[in-house]
Amino acid sequence: MISAVVDTNVFVSALLTQNQLSPTVTILNQLLNGKFKIVYSVDILKEYVEVLHRVQFNIESESIIKLIKCVLQNGELANGAAYYNKLVDENDRAFLEAFLSKEDCYLVTGNMKHFPKHKNIITPSEFVKFLEE
Repeated sequence: MISAVVDTNVFVSALLTQNQLSPTVTILNQLLNGKFKIVYSVDILKEYVEVLHRVQFNIESESIIKLIKCVLQNGELANGAAYYNKLVDENDRAFLEAFLSKEDCYLVTGNMKHFPKHKNIITPSEFVKFLEE
């Protein structure tokens, strides 16, 4: 089964968009339907909860709870692999380190510029194409 670390911005976009055909909505639906295994860490879970509950997003608590339950029940807790270089956004360190700890894993993000170049760090559109293959 395909494994992926999913950046918070993907879920924010999925839960806010009106376009039910967007790549981020497709990823959220694929996760909820068990089409890939999400890889996470305690720090990633904390960020999901904190960011998704921000007042400016006005995301329904029920949607957030459903997502977090899915991650906990069907995901894989990463050990984390230390990454010692500086990142553009240090808040992304947990995502990169979870990604690096798992072989044959993807990191899906809408902020490619925040991460070092790597063939398995991909955009939501690229991940959807990969899931459809």
